[in-house]
Amino acid sequence: MINGTRIAIVFDDMVEFFSIKNGIDALVKEGIPVDLIVPLAYSERQALLDETFSEIRKHGYSPIREIDESIQYKILLEPNPSSHYFSPAKINHEYRIKYKYSLMTAKPAPIYSINRNMVYDAILCYTKREAEILSVHTKTFLVSPMRYKGFVKNLDRPEGKPILLYSPTFGKNSSISTVETALRILKNKYYIIVKAHHLTQYRDNEKDRISILKNNSDEYYDQTTDLVELLKRADVVLSDNSGSIFEAIYAEVPVAVYHPVTLNDRKFDKLDTYQHQLAKRGILPFTHTIDEIEAILKEAMKNQERQRAEKVDFLETDDLTSPFVNVIKDFLCQNRDGSEFYALHDIVRDTFNEQTERIASLEEEVSKLNEKTERIEYLEGLAGELSDLKNSKSYKLGRALTSPYRTIKGKAAR
Repeated sequence: MINGTRIAIVFDDMVEFFSIKNGIDALVKEGIPVDLIVPLAYSERQALLDETFSEIRKHGYSPIREIDESIQYKILLEPNPSSHYFSPAKINHEYRIKYKYSLMTAKPAPIYSINRNMVYDAILCYTKREAEILSVHTKTFLVSPMRYKGFVKNLDRPEGKPILLYSPTFGKNSSISTVETALRILKNKYYIIVKAHHLTQYRDNEKDRISILKNNSDEYYDQTTDLVELLKRADVVLSDNSGSIFEAIYAEVPVAVYHPVTLNDRKFDKLDTYQHQLAKRGILPFTHTIDEIEAILKEAMKNQERQRAEKVDFLETDDLTSPFVNVIKDFLCQNRDGSEFYALHDIVRDTFNEQTERIASLEEEVSKLNEKTERIEYLEGLAGELSDLKNSKSYKLGRALTSPYRTIKGKAAR
């Protein structure tokens, strides 16, 4: 065991746990103490986190929920900034490192944003492409896709049909609401397995989508099943705007993309999504028409070698966990306070945060001034309207007729 070391790893859901589980086992084997933390959270995700906590225990681990502020961790590992659960300061740590829970990001906004990445001392990436992109925010390190350790294809085929794995994303980028008819038709030729996104599973406004998935599949799975276990069985994958596209490419399962919105609309500022780039290059069969889904699935299976060539972007090692363990060991032996890089990094980060806070403050002031100006303009408008009414002939005549001292033939009358 390395002296004076302890690591905290935060999980929001089982997708994140499965992505790093083999790395955890490798660290424990090296004698490095690791605490697995599932936050107590805010109400919107409480049920998801409760299930995650329970499932991790079922896998033989002992996660914790309450933060012990007396513990000094050398490293805090988390998939996203945890400030929406608790202040990271409560987890006393020297290094704060982000681990990517997907092989590659399908939705760059907001995952590539400054405020999500500059808070970290390092980011662990699975592809050379993302390691280069995210290096504009902090240090990046390339590690192997640990969750694929021991990956072996399962060749059993129920009913003698090829297996289609449908793995959609959640929210407005999901294809679930429009794909129902196509799935019903495809069931005649494919044995359909569905893997629901964990947020589709737990968001109240997406519960209807679960019924669509269950009613149009032969097997349905939620976040408690690792996507990798389903990729072992799949002959082809259908997705939309999900990171499962790149999981399929790594697992060497042909993948096609259906989305009712054309890929030209799937951009993040000036940066295309990577699936958009692959589609433009003809590597990723794509359609926004449900009538063409069967055709793009066949195209994907026919041209599988072109997708397999994309694996060159991944770092592959014999055991898949050693690059991760080596990076962690290196940080355990370093002293952050003596680093010139982090001294400058902290200045840049703090300056950005100060400017962001100042902008937010100014925007609030401007909003209040606008409200005040709108009220003044409204009152001025009322005053103008009142003045116009008072000066109108009908108003003056009405006043004259209703005055207690009306003038009749030039004489005062009561």
